[in-house]
Amino acid sequence: MSNPFVIPRKSIAIFSLVLVFALSAAWAVQTHNASKWIGDKGGKFDVVKTSKKDKVKVTIKKGALKAYLEEQGRDKAEITFETTEDLVPCGSGTHYHFNFTCGPSGTYFDENKPLELEIKGKYVDTGCHVWLYNEDGEAIEGILKEGKDKIVFKIPHFSRYSYDHYDD
Repeated sequence: MSNPFVIPRKSIAIFSLVLVFALSAAWAVQTHNASKWIGDKGGKFDVVKTSKKDKVKVTIKKGALKAYLEEQGRDKAEITFETTEDLVPCGSGTHYHFNFTCGPSGTYFDENKPLELEIKGKYVDTGCHVWLYNEDGEAIEGILKEGKDKIVFKIPHFSRYSYDHYDD
């Protein structure tokens, strides 16, 4: 007579494989946090940097925050980026997918000097279409600098943004 509390070896092996695949997927997602206090003189900082050429960088031009800072009665704002990064399928390969949560919420930039989000190196896959969407699903136009493995997005205000690729 068999014991109902004994788990067959085959079941243990299958469960182990499922657990390994589940944990592998969970470990593939990375979170990055970056921030910098920026005043009217502007500034820049890396949001994600895995090498000198593989990075995501923010640039805020001089005067871009002037109206926002005056409205807030401040001389500086702590600009923050919380970023999740993972690899997702694209065509016959994979690509990087980012979600950016930017702060402080409601921050806006001079319409002639939007924040520039520059994505470089391995994070740019010219084999797929690349988009940055705000939380309302509106696409933000990117400027692809071919030959430099770089794409630049101009962001007018803070929202939650998602960087994605898709096949034709």
